Amino acid sequence: MLDRFIFQLRSIFFRSKVDQFFGELIQQLELSVVLGRFMKSRSAAAQSQGSFLAPVYTEMADRFADGRSFSDSGEGILSNLNILMIQAGERVNNVIEGVRTARFLNQSMARINALIFQTLWWPVTMIFIAAAATFFFGLTIVPEFIGLIPLSGLGTSYQFAMPVATWSNDHVWVVLILATALSYAVWWGLFNLTGSARAILDLFVPPFNIFRLKKAGELLIIFLA
Repeated sequence: MLDRFIFQLRSIFFRSKVDQFFGELIQQLELSVVLGRFMKSRSAAAQSQGSFLAPVYTEMADRFADGRSFSDSGEGILSNLNILMIQAGERVNNVIEGVRTARFLNQSMARINALIFQTLWWPVTMIFIAAAATFFFGLTIVPEFIGLIPLSGLGTSYQFAMPVATWSNDHVWVVLILATALSYAVWWGLFNLTGSARAILDLFVPPFNIFRLKKAGELLIIFLA
């Protein structure tokens, strides 16, 4: 059980490096190197280097040596979309085009994810800064003024910061539970929520609107590939 879990971790890490693997594979296939030979040499190289990914390369090479197709050799290791692209190439006896398409898909997805990160990092950073400022003023600055000036005499932001920060500080577990529940609700909603409510969220509310653009981009890439 533990070995299987560790192998899954290796596979996830392999997917983050798969662009390099595909690049090497395409280069070798263009040089007319037999696919089986490449798989064996890549596995041997990973083992000699003591690579964390050596068992993954070895598993794929062993599967291919047993007579399975390249796409079948990557089952549970490569992403499902990559396997579909490679299978499409195998059907027309052109594995290299399938690998090229899978690589194009991965690179395009990476660009989409980068755009999403660029879109989200600023509002997320501002939320953290606003929360930190609320706690800082509410727990440190405002109490210093209370002895001199009534809370009602302070600005609106100070009147808001102190009770919010004080209540949150006294109910840390409640805040953590609510934050966890909200995060789970958003995550669940991204993949399961439908109907008119989802239509509105997809138009105006992040991260739903960004998730919609991401899925649309993925479908467009697949059709273009």
